[in-house]
Amino acid sequence: MMAAKSEDESEDESEDESEDESEDESEAAKSPAEKAAAEKAAQKAAVAEEAAKKAAADKAAAEKASKKATKKAAAEKAAAEDAAADKATKKAVTEKAASGKAAADKVTKKAAAEDAAAEEAAADKAAKKSRKKAADLEKVDAEEAAADKAAADYAEKKRCRLAGGLTVAELKQDEFCKQNGVDPTEKEQYLSDAEFEKVMQMPRSKFNAMKGWKREKLKKEVGI
Repeated sequence: MMAAKSEDESEDESEDESEDESEDESEAAKSPAEKAAAEKAAQKAAVAEEAAKKAAADKAAAEKASKKATKKAAAEKAAAEDAAADKATKKAVTEKAASGKAAADKVTKKAAAEDAAAEEAAADKAAKKSRKKAADLEKVDAEEAAADKAAADYAEKKRCRLAGGLTVAELKQDEFCKQNGVDPTEKEQYLSDAEFEKVMQMPRSKFNAMKGWKREKLKKEVGI
């Protein structure tokens, strides 16, 4: 069973009812002009509220667009940095490859130059060897020719000796020697063996084995 309302509650309800009645009476008492002004003010407030909402929406959209633009700019910047890094890497690789190729070319050229120098040195050595060989052959030919001539001279002198040879008196006569083709540097070889040993006091073989200056000294002593 509900308790009976207190006196205070009853008084409050009475006051609320009185205020509502007063407002209704006040609203009823307003003139049409006041009503129109109130409606206009209400419309203005509604427009202002809509404008505020739109401004808030525009601000939110602008912030969203700004964030999107910032994100896009960051992505483009990152892409540009990646592209620059790739370009720098490719450039470094290209430069390294070019440097390696240049170094390899340099080594190849150096090796080729060294090979060419070695070949030239070998060719020079071969040419010198060939010239030396030719000179040696010429020397041998000359020596053989000289030996042949010496042998022929010796054979001729021997023939003269076998025929009796010449005397010291004959060999001392320059005109006689010239007419008979006597070699003035080897007059002693035109003596017979017996005459040779008699004049030189030694066999022909021993005389021929002596040094040149000794032979010349002995020949002067005997006058030939």
